[in-house]
Amino acid sequence: MKQKAISEVLAVLILVVISMVVGALFYAYVSSMFTQLAPVDEAFVSVEGLTPPQSTRTFFTFTVKDVGTASIVKVHFVVNTPSPISTSAFSYPIAPGQEENLVLNVSYISPGLSFTYTASVLFSNGVNKTYSGTVTIQS
Repeated sequence: MKQKAISEVLAVLILVVISMVVGALFYAYVSSMFTQLAPVDEAFVSVEGLTPPQSTRTFFTFTVKDVGTASIVKVHFVVNTPSPISTSAFSYPIAPGQEENLVLNVSYISPGLSFTYTASVLFSNGVNKTYSGTVTIQS
């Protein structure tokens, strides 16, 4: 009795296609696994300004939170008031998930005035990012 089978060329072609699909799936799985292990450099940055009633001082609160996976090793804030206020006095490093606050008091600034700020953040993987925004002095 003669048995029927698929041709040898077709069998090889099917095996090659199956191997390529399995290889592509394995590559996608492994590459996403390594992407998750790479340090992510991201921070949340904010500045608040407060002049309490009958005070001769204004208080700036600088906040940095590491929301990535790479530690923060340096932060430099500049608030562009008539005389720029600059600081880099955070305790380092700031570990992923941690938040640091720094309060500086300066000469009186009238409530309601707005100023821009920039923050240069250096991460442990060597990436330097700049964040900016506006701070309005509250009373």
